[in-house]
Amino acid sequence: DFRKPKWAKSYLFLSLRDRASEDRSHVLHCIAQSVAFIAEHLEEGVLVHCGMGVSRSGMAAVAHVMSTLSLDPLSALSMVQSRRQCILPNEGFMSALTEYYETTLNHTVKGEGGHGEAETG
Repeated sequence: DFRKPKWAKSYLFLSLRDRASEDRSHVLHCIAQSVAFIAEHLEEGVLVHCGMGVSRSGMAAVAHVMSTLSLDPLSALSMVQSRRQCILPNEGFMSALTEYYETTLNHTVKGEGGHGEAETG
């Protein structure tokens, strides 16, 4: 049951389950929405949260860092984890972040399983 926080000027609610098997196109849509929302509202302050503060919110934070700093998913994850160690998007979310990086941010991730060095594409 979601209720808008009384103190929030703006908010974005994403209906996304923390499951690696979540529909890929829906996850990619949520990534794009979160990146756009954070960018639009960053100057007024943005709170990113989910049920446990580990996977879904982590995915949104990693996507934002990837987008703003042009980092590959693992480098962005490492940066986010340096601020909040428990961040760990599930395997499906990490795979979606790699796809977002390669398609939307126009980069290619080399290496096994989509992990490794990044190249501008």
